[in-house]
Amino acid sequence: MRKIYTNGNIYTVTNGNAEAFVEEEGKFIYVGNNEDALSYKQEDSEIIDLQNKFVTAGFNDSHMHVVEFGDYLEIMHMGDFTGSLKELKDGIRKFISEKDFKENEWARGRGWNNDYFTDENRFPNRYDLDEVSTTCPICIIRACGHICVVNSKGLELLGITKDSPQVEGGVFDVDENGEPLGIFRENALELVYSKALTPDKESFKKMIHEACKALNSYGVTSAQTDDFVAFPQVDYGVLIAAYQELEKEGKLTVKINQQAQLVNIAGFKGIYRKRI
Repeated sequence: MRKIYTNGNIYTVTNGNAEAFVEEEGKFIYVGNNEDALSYKQEDSEIIDLQNKFVTAGFNDSHMHVVEFGDYLEIMHMGDFTGSLKELKDGIRKFISEKDFKENEWARGRGWNNDYFTDENRFPNRYDLDEVSTTCPICIIRACGHICVVNSKGLELLGITKDSPQVEGGVFDVDENGEPLGIFRENALELVYSKALTPDKESFKKMIHEACKALNSYGVTSAQTDDFVAFPQVDYGVLIAAYQELEKEGKLTVKINQQAQLVNIAGFKGIYRKRI
């Protein structure tokens, strides 16, 4: 069905401004004035009065991380409640209460900063997060991205104990008895990410779909993205399959070009075998 848009302020980039356009099956078939646009009218055509609203071509984001953006939309935005340690715990508690978490599904967030705490200027630890929940695993990432904290349930699922070896280039904090405090720094974050942050295909599809909806709301219709190293522990093929299925379902509403950052020859060979 043809849709005829009239009385708009339409910026065409190459041919100046226009006042009307005609769209059919997702394509522009005319851009110009109202009179000529209305000449395309068919019996079942829909006419939309733009009431002088501004219209332009979709924007392109030349460098972003679609999957990570979609993931960010799903987690706690902890910069909204990082004024104190108490406020932090209350914010996490509220987030968990509003979500329908499955058994052993991680409650995740990012953006806390202990430098803003007005009660205690220290990192939260497993015992602080245990006050929120001992049954739902929790992982909260500091605003800097170099430190995360998990609760006791999280440590249980990760298999981290006082006997666990430290990681080269990183560390997880322990108390005077050698018990983990739930605080992971630098390369030790991979001990958490490798298990707590390992999406499957359906999770990827949800991330991408949510990211596309958000991008569309800002007028972004195409993007160059760097997704293949976002979750390096997941095979590239899983991510590619998620994109392909969304496209077939008509839910990939942003045209995607992958930067395809590959950090070793094995990765290159793997992506070559799974090329689209």
